[in-house]
Amino acid sequence: MLRAMYDLQLQHMIRPGRAVVGEFTEGEMYLAAANMANKVVISKLPAFSAYASRIVPTKESLQILNINQTITALAVGRFTSDAATDLLFIGTPTELVVYDVPQNREVFRKSTTGGASSIAVGKTGRIKKTLAIVGGESALQGFDEDGNEPLWTITGDNVAVLVLFDVNKDGQVEVIAGCDDHQIRVFRETEQIFSMSETDKIVSLAVLKDQNFVYGLANGTVGVYEQYERRWRVKSKSKPLAVLGFDVTGDGEPEILCGWASGKFEIRDRFSGNLLFKYQMDDPIAQILEVDDPRNHHEKYILVATAEGDVKAFAVEDSTSKEYTVTFLQDGQSHDMLTVDGEGNSKVVPVKPDAEDGESVASVANIPQPLSREDSVYDWSTVPDNVEVYIDVEPNLGNPNYFLNRNLPSGKASALPADMDVYVRKDDGSMDGRIGLPNLFDKPSLKFTIRTSDAAYKIPGVVIFTEGVFSGESYYQYASFNCLESLTPVTEICVPVTG
Repeated sequence: MLRAMYDLQLQHMIRPGRAVVGEFTEGEMYLAAANMANKVVISKLPAFSAYASRIVPTKESLQILNINQTITALAVGRFTSDAATDLLFIGTPTELVVYDVPQNREVFRKSTTGGASSIAVGKTGRIKKTLAIVGGESALQGFDEDGNEPLWTITGDNVAVLVLFDVNKDGQVEVIAGCDDHQIRVFRETEQIFSMSETDKIVSLAVLKDQNFVYGLANGTVGVYEQYERRWRVKSKSKPLAVLGFDVTGDGEPEILCGWASGKFEIRDRFSGNLLFKYQMDDPIAQILEVDDPRNHHEKYILVATAEGDVKAFAVEDSTSKEYTVTFLQDGQSHDMLTVDGEGNSKVVPVKPDAEDGESVASVANIPQPLSREDSVYDWSTVPDNVEVYIDVEPNLGNPNYFLNRNLPSGKASALPADMDVYVRKDDGSMDGRIGLPNLFDKPSLKFTIRTSDAAYKIPGVVIFTEGVFSGESYYQYASFNCLESLTPVTEICVPVTG
């Protein structure tokens, strides 16, 4: 699926979300990243190669830009289609700086309303000029190549992330703004045309295909919207620092690549959210980027950059294969390869030159992949297929067939239907005509009994996901002993419950 191209060891730490790729010299690709000292480190990317290599750039080969302010955002782009190279756009708490890297000069700098927390470069609505669109504290601003400001509008809160695309098939590019007040707002020029409410701050956005986009929240949620309707979401204990849509299988449909603060790198199916691949890296993943390399007929590949400055490049390989595998360079000075499949199994492929023709040959030695912390809690692969997990619900709300027993050892099914709605009576006894819950424990209640068909196999714990019922959106209960837990919703709203 993906194979290692090179590891670029930048030797500078990278701020999460503040790394970009641009063509700063005609025909050459560069990585620009903000380090912890608020400097922009620029390194030329190696050319596309059939053989993996480990690269440590010299200090002389790096270009360092001293900004002297906190770097809050980075972007690349061109104001005109006939421009030969990209410009670098730098956001700070007070202004936008536009920089010409090959000429080593500022194009312009402009004060912004509430700083520049996010930047996107492109056209929007009926505005003919390409703009540098800046999201700040409660405002969106758009600057053209002359520094003029043809776009300015109010947002509800700080704009943490921006993407540009036609989300509603109206033939015009909209601005999608992820804000700190849990809202994803859609703007057509200065008009807000839609808003989607989420459960925490929006920390990442990426365009997929066919009016689909992926989002990430500070509470560990990742999901997909199709136009204005959410299709699915999943929840993790870590924060999704980077998301990207990229076709890793060669079928024309982008998968979702996600990098987490825990160092986990995931690939998910964009239609269902099913996990296709995961791998645990040593450091938080600061950014995932797509490279469109003109040096190899615009062959596209991806960069996975960690917070410690280790930048791993991967190219799509064997697009006809149905197996989800990623090949990494081994850590350290070894040039051996590590191939990891979608189940987390790995094998080392030692690479050595052949004495006769000089080509690389490989021998394979299988080694076990250590279980991650969340995998090691309980291994369902040891449970026989005939052992089932039963979910008994009281009351059944008048529908005996509504709650079905689910066989869970595969880990692929939710224990409860995703569309189960639970209603609680208001103080005045009204529920807008909907069926409510009876008083099982001196208050409206829903009782779950979770058991296995074979008492020899214990359930280590239960996770319940829902909005508005628990602070943090989810609840986990250890099952080391029989317990009866009373949970009180934090809000009086109608919400779906899954487990």
